[in-house]
Amino acid sequence: MFLRNEKLRVYLKIFLLRILSFFVFLISFLIADFAYSSNQDEIVLWHSYRGREEKALEEVVKKIEEAMPGIRIRILAVPYEVYADKIKNSIPRGHGPDLFIYAHELIGNWARSGILYPYGNASDKSLFREFLPQTVEPLSYDGKIYALPLAFKSLALFYNSSLIIKPPETIDELLKIALNYTEPKTGRYGLLVQTDQFYSLFPFFTLKGGGIKDKSGNYNLAMQGNSDGLELVKNLVLKYRVVPEEITGALLTQFFSEGKSPFAINGPWFIGEIYGKIPFKVNSFPEDEKTGRKMKPFLTIEGIFISSRSKKIEIAKRVASFLAGEESARIRFLRGFQCVANKSIISQHSKSIEDSEAYKILMGFYEQLPDTIPMPNDPKMRSVWVPMKLAIGKVIRGEEDPSKALVEAQRLFIAYTAPPPEPSNPGVFILLLSVILLIGAGFAVKKGIRENIPQRIVKARMIYVYLIPGMLATALLVFLPFLVGASVSLFSHVEGKFTFVGLKNFYKILFASDFHIFEPMNFYTTLIVTILWTIANLILHVSTGMSIALLLEKPWIKLRAFWRILLIVPWAIPNYITALIWKGMFHKQLGSINAILGLLGVEPVGWFSRFSTAFGANLITNAWLGFPFMMVVTLGALQSIPKELEESARVDGASGWTIFWKIKFPLLKPALLPAIILGTIWTFNMFNVIYLVSGGEPGGATDILISEAYRWAFERQEQYGYASAYAVLIFGILLLLARLQRKVIEASSDVR
Repeated sequence: MFLRNEKLRVYLKIFLLRILSFFVFLISFLIADFAYSSNQDEIVLWHSYRGREEKALEEVVKKIEEAMPGIRIRILAVPYEVYADKIKNSIPRGHGPDLFIYAHELIGNWARSGILYPYGNASDKSLFREFLPQTVEPLSYDGKIYALPLAFKSLALFYNSSLIIKPPETIDELLKIALNYTEPKTGRYGLLVQTDQFYSLFPFFTLKGGGIKDKSGNYNLAMQGNSDGLELVKNLVLKYRVVPEEITGALLTQFFSEGKSPFAINGPWFIGEIYGKIPFKVNSFPEDEKTGRKMKPFLTIEGIFISSRSKKIEIAKRVASFLAGEESARIRFLRGFQCVANKSIISQHSKSIEDSEAYKILMGFYEQLPDTIPMPNDPKMRSVWVPMKLAIGKVIRGEEDPSKALVEAQRLFIAYTAPPPEPSNPGVFILLLSVILLIGAGFAVKKGIRENIPQRIVKARMIYVYLIPGMLATALLVFLPFLVGASVSLFSHVEGKFTFVGLKNFYKILFASDFHIFEPMNFYTTLIVTILWTIANLILHVSTGMSIALLLEKPWIKLRAFWRILLIVPWAIPNYITALIWKGMFHKQLGSINAILGLLGVEPVGWFSRFSTAFGANLITNAWLGFPFMMVVTLGALQSIPKELEESARVDGASGWTIFWKIKFPLLKPALLPAIILGTIWTFNMFNVIYLVSGGEPGGATDILISEAYRWAFERQEQYGYASAYAVLIFGILLLLARLQRKVIEASSDVR
């Protein structure tokens, strides 16, 4: 009947035409993509190389295409930060590469998930005759070989060759030189190493007989050698002060490049950052003269992997063999400054090799290779880093002694690697959900009949027709992702597989005793911190924004338009940029805030070493980001208040304070309350500031619910179901807060 309406008919034709055009475009794209990907001679290769390594790889690829006519290799550089996730998500869906280059530590995860195609049995020695023996074993898992070795990487001792003539041979000699050079007041330190990274500090643990596994092959982070190694690290930082307390990778590069330290502990990737800026050499680590132990860093092997979903396995094998072969290794060694795994490059003693710049720099890593410990490639290894980082932080801050901190690290490791909840029967849950939906549908139908909703829809059919595109978009982009994400909370995720567990993730969060009360990772402790964070921010946002707005309203303020624009800038700049700037300002040694405090005679503050100061740093950063919004809302509301009211009050002798509380504030409340609700939601989920400024320090104490959910998803064994349950609880809490604030608004409206 309504099709007789000419405007509606035209609108529907246009709408249907657009839908048809979209599907035609989509089908054309899929056909073109299929035709392109069906080329049997094309191999897709992913890598994360940059600079010299990337150029060397491109040169090798050209050699392969020349040597294998008819084969085309399409290479794609993937940012390292997202590389592992792209592999994990793309290959199972058939959208990944045929070959990819990556370090060996994730072999266990990927092999169990069915992502990798094995080259053969680990017992087949013929596959690896041409490679250095230390680079072979880490590429095997459960008796299968999953990659050919391309290069190896480990830490070694970099030294400034303009300051150090002969590198130290013992740890005592290293410490003596470092002590002589150290002058913290002038920014000079004897040794540079990232003290917040267990990977970087691991050589000190092995020097004292530590490691990550005991003689039985079980993970044991609390062994005595680790305690002694952590005590050594503590002394280097706090007692001898030869190592700066808070040093990032960027600061380490800056300090060493500027000649502020004779020694730095780093890996081959460091070469590209300092090459040409300062004279340097690389040497193997010194030993302990008393015990004969050597500093042994982790060893990682970069291999060439074959995707299990590749349709060109045999061609991929040929390309992989060339990439790992002698000609490729020579190019990657000389051009890319890679520590190649092909032993012919070092063993043949070629003059062109030994006279090269690469040989002079990289030989230190080859000398270190026999004294390395291959990083375990089983899935549990990924759960070592966070507990050890927390333990190291506690010891360096002086909160706990090493042995106690490591016992706590072992407990966290066990909690992170605990088996998932037992599977549940989905039939019972589906039946219960069906009953609830049926009852809900019954109530909806009853309400629809009572309120005459069908007739109202027919009567307003034109409105609903126009709303259909928006409703579809909202359903697809908002409601559907929400439902899918929420449903994940009913599953556990292990090695790429989801298992239905019902409400057990919620039970574990709310009632399990994995984490003690008042421990940072306890849900209720994190909830208290989140509520405190939200309330403190809202107080600062509203009070600061309102105060500035009231000040800008004063007639004696000049250039008010300029100040308004200037004060909006903190809100306009992306918050992650602002967060990183503030983090730098709070740095203990180099931050501008401590520099200002120093001018006032105040000792430098370790802002992230205590909960109070770390929470304060987060609070200051977010207050800077949040006050402009409240200022703009208040300025807008002030424009609607009649000036006559204020003038009449002044004539009656009212003070400015009385005018604000009796006239302005009551009239500002209708505008401020919705803004406060919105601000509550924003602040409650302000992930960027927490993650980028304090990073949850100290020891996760400043994490809020949203950052804790993120860590469970991406830093603790990929427990997506557990993280999703966190997210559902966050949604429920925000829903309750929104309804409560709505009641407050309605109550205040009734009072008026």
